[in-house]
Amino acid sequence: MDKIFGYDNFVNEIVWYYYNKLHDSRKQLLPRAHDIVFRYSKSPGNQTHTALKEKRDQPVKKLKYHKVNGQIQNIIGEDGKAVTYTSEDRTIDDVWRIRCLQPANKQERIGYPTQKPEDFLERVIVMSSNEGDIVADFFMGGGTTCAVAQKLNRRFIGCDISRVAASVALNRLIKDAEEISGRTASVNINKPKKKNEQLGLEMTIKPIPDIHVYYMGVYPIEKFQYIEQKQFEDFILTCYGSSRFTGEGKITGVMNAGTSLLIGSVKPNESLSEADLKKFVEDVLKLRYQENIRLRLKVVAWVFPPGLQKYAQVLENYFYKKNVPVDIELIPINTQLFRKRILDHYPDASKSEFLLKFISQASIMDIACKKLSSLTYAFEAVGARSNNLDGYLINCQWDFNFAQGRFGDSEYALMREQKNGRYVAVLKAEKEFERPGKYIVACRVQDNLGGEAIKTKEFEIDG
Repeated sequence: MDKIFGYDNFVNEIVWYYYNKLHDSRKQLLPRAHDIVFRYSKSPGNQTHTALKEKRDQPVKKLKYHKVNGQIQNIIGEDGKAVTYTSEDRTIDDVWRIRCLQPANKQERIGYPTQKPEDFLERVIVMSSNEGDIVADFFMGGGTTCAVAQKLNRRFIGCDISRVAASVALNRLIKDAEEISGRTASVNINKPKKKNEQLGLEMTIKPIPDIHVYYMGVYPIEKFQYIEQKQFEDFILTCYGSSRFTGEGKITGVMNAGTSLLIGSVKPNESLSEADLKKFVEDVLKLRYQENIRLRLKVVAWVFPPGLQKYAQVLENYFYKKNVPVDIELIPINTQLFRKRILDHYPDASKSEFLLKFISQASIMDIACKKLSSLTYAFEAVGARSNNLDGYLINCQWDFNFAQGRFGDSEYALMREQKNGRYVAVLKAEKEFERPGKYIVACRVQDNLGGEAIKTKEFEIDG
C-alpha cells in the first residue's frame, strides 16, 4: 500500500472489531474477529477529517482540565477539589466496534462475500468527506459505498469489472433514490403498475442527482441503439485515432493523407448498401485523390452482407485493372480484426482480454413455474444461455413482483454457485408469496463477458 499511496501519506491504521461474528470453538486457535484498515491522505495534515463521537455503554465521571503554559492541568473548584463532569459519549479512536453482516440480515445482505455493513462505510465517509464531495469505490461489488454516499448527500463514482456488480449496484441505488426523493426514476416511469394501482401525484421529498452508467472497454451491443449516430461515429473515430471529415459527401473521417473512413449505422442490425459504398468511393476519388499516394478506404460497420462483400471485391478488381491505387477494407466491429488494428497502437493495453470487446446479449427462452405447496412455487429460467464466444452464465437474478420495474429483492440478487473454481448461475429459485393473485415474474441472467438478458412473464398464484 505504501508503494501505491506513498509511505509519507500514511495517516492511520484502524482496527475494525466485528463483535457479532459467530465462532467455531472447536478450532484450536483464537477466533478471527477483526480487519485492518489503512488510511492514507494525499496531503497529510490537511486532509478532510471530522472527529466522530459515539455513546458510551455507561456514563463515566471525568476530570475537567485546561492547558497552562502548554501543559494539561486539572481545573480546581472553589472548594479546592478537582472539577468533574459526566460524559455520556467518547471520541472515536482507531479501534472501531461495528457489527459484521450476518446471513440472517436479509434486508441488507445481497450475497457478496466481501460485502461491508452500511454503518461501517457511513463512518468512513462521514469522517473523511463533506456533503457534496465525491466518494469513489473502484471495486464497488454490490454498491454499498455508493449507496451510503447517496444517503449522506455525497456524489459518488463506482467501478467494477463485473456486469453483475454493476447491475446489482444500479438496482440498489435506484431503489434507494426513489425512497429518498419520493419520485419514480425515469427508467421505471413506463413500467407496468400493479393491478388497480393509481398513478398518484408525486412530490419531491429530497432532490437526488441523476445516476449515469458508463461502459469502458467492454460494450454491450444492444446499448448502441440508444445513442445518436454522431456519438457512434465519434466513438469509432476516437478508437482509430481519426478526425472527422469536414467536407461534403459520404466520407466520415480521415486517418492520414491516404486513408479515409466510412462508418456504418449505429444500429447493429442495419447494414450499409452498395449505393453507400459506391458513393464513398466516388467521394474519396473526387475529394481526396492525390498522385503517387495509395488510397486506403476503410469501411467500419456491424455487419457486411455477402452481396456487399462481393461488390467491394468487384470494385477492387476494377481499380486493379485500371491501375488505380485503391484498397478497400471491410472491418466488422465485433471482430478481432477491429480490435487488433486499434490495439496495435497501444501494446500495453492489448494484454487485457477485456479491453475493446463488443458483447452480445444473453438469452432466456421461457420461465417455467411449478406449484410446490399452498403459496410456494418453484421457478426456472428455461433455455438460458450466453451468446458470446467462450461465454457462460455466471449469475441469475429474480424479482417476483416486477410491477415496480426493477429487481428490488436482495435475497435473489446473486443466484450462483461455485463449480470447478468458477461461479456459475443457478437458474432455479423458490418463492413463497404472501397472498394469491397475478404477479409479473422477471428473470435476469448475466454471462462472464458482460452479456445480459431479461425475461418477464405473468403468473396466476393461487392459495
